[in-house]
Amino acid sequence: MGNIEGSSTGSGGTDGDGKGEGGEGVFAEGVIPPLPTAEASACLAGTAAPTTANAVFRRLNRTEYDNTVRDLLGDLTRPAGKFPAEERALGFDNNAAALTTSPVLIEQYVSTAEALAASAISKLQTLAPCDNPTTNARACGQKFIDGFANRAFRRPLQDSERTGLQALFDEGAKVDYVSGIRMVIEATLGAAPFLYRVEIGEGGGPNGLRKLTSWEMASRISYFITQSMPDAPLMTAAAANELQTPAQIRQHVDRLLQTPAAADMVARFADLWLKFELLPGLVKDAKMFPDFGVNTIASLQTQARKFIDEWMVKDGGRLDALMNASYTFMDAGLAKIYGAPAVTGNGFVKTTREDSRQRGVLAQPALMAMLAHANQTAPVHRGKFVREQWLCDELPPPPPGLSIAGPALDPGLTTRERFAQHSAQPACRGCHQQMDPIGLGFENFDALGKFRTQENGKPVDAHGELTDTDVDGTFDGAAELQTRLAQSSKVKQCVVRHWFRFASGRKETPLDACTLRRLADAFDRKDAGFPELIMAIAQSDAFLFRNVESL
Repeated sequence: MGNIEGSSTGSGGTDGDGKGEGGEGVFAEGVIPPLPTAEASACLAGTAAPTTANAVFRRLNRTEYDNTVRDLLGDLTRPAGKFPAEERALGFDNNAAALTTSPVLIEQYVSTAEALAASAISKLQTLAPCDNPTTNARACGQKFIDGFANRAFRRPLQDSERTGLQALFDEGAKVDYVSGIRMVIEATLGAAPFLYRVEIGEGGGPNGLRKLTSWEMASRISYFITQSMPDAPLMTAAAANELQTPAQIRQHVDRLLQTPAAADMVARFADLWLKFELLPGLVKDAKMFPDFGVNTIASLQTQARKFIDEWMVKDGGRLDALMNASYTFMDAGLAKIYGAPAVTGNGFVKTTREDSRQRGVLAQPALMAMLAHANQTAPVHRGKFVREQWLCDELPPPPPGLSIAGPALDPGLTTRERFAQHSAQPACRGCHQQMDPIGLGFENFDALGKFRTQENGKPVDAHGELTDTDVDGTFDGAAELQTRLAQSSKVKQCVVRHWFRFASGRKETPLDACTLRRLADAFDRKDAGFPELIMAIAQSDAFLFRNVESL
């Protein structure tokens, strides 16, 4: 991954019921709520008493499950792709409250454990070597259980667990050694300590909070940075109880931030935050875009990933660099479709976007194509995306019974002209005033995300306007919009809130006000980027402690 180390306006987001986990109210105003002056000073000075609320149990989501069986067994089949789709909460697929367990999922856990065990025993000499399984089977089985289940459960085995697994091995070994090992693997992969991240903590924390044990912290660090089980250095540190201080934790976070797995984590965050995960379902009108197809979708997915990787490594993950990036990535097919300089061969090349109006993440073809209909642009979708993903505004749903279809295509009118008529309707005006003036600023990008200056024989007017923000005003095109957004404290606070939710797997509560304020302060410093924000999260109250009241 390379070297990866104020008050606001607008509406805050809730899940509709105004409650966080544990029944606590969420922030109702602003992106990060203001604190009284004395509390704010103590908070930013680091002298405030720690406060936080934490989810106790969190089921592994599909990404975490696949990565864990990969690192545990060397299995590369990604079996969780067959599991039911994860419920989204607050835009992410790792929210503890949404990660429920259905009878169908339990059945698939069982069948997948059986399949993984059957595959694993084909590599028995690597996984569970035994010099003489005829006479040494039980000793070899005990050794395997202590090593394998310890890694699978991400902590030392309890006596009752070891006894249960040993009994299963003995039963299977009545047939042969292989059968005993297979039964242990099946049982381990179906057990709650494997499928769930359990964090109870221990006493002695400040302000009545519980400190996580070193084993629990190893999992918390690893599943945040690598989306998988702890690696050997983390397991060694946990066994030595060396994950108790911020400095010890920082050492391992910094180490893991240099790994390819950390780049995968940031890309996953971007997929969910920027909605790149929706690209596989992209559909475009075949008559309007005859060159668009399955290969184009795959190329757009790669384009999005390469853009995020380049921004993190070369630009330090800084927000201003994200908004002002003058490059994208093209292969031969995309270059042809988007009118970029020709690309030879089968790979992707970094392409400079010569027209300054095409700079920034919001002008990336993958994003603009996704935020459009099959046969026309979608100012509503594009404006809503900026409001919700960049400003953390919560927009109400349309009134019941109201048709939400956009204005019909008219070859004699531009999109702006059609939407002027649409927004004039009284039932539409209120909400559309929040979205359309932003979304129309992207009209230089057609339904495929290709830059244009003409529509239906008329010049494109890409003027827009931001309201109810801390950077209100008019702008001309996506580049000017992004310049404004990059200067917005509200945007920075919104990004912090998304990262907090992704890292903690839960909704923020008032107990997290100081944590969020500190994170926003760290992210607002000169040259600070996502790596610095990630590290600040790993040093925050919400990461280091858990609330005893949520036991």
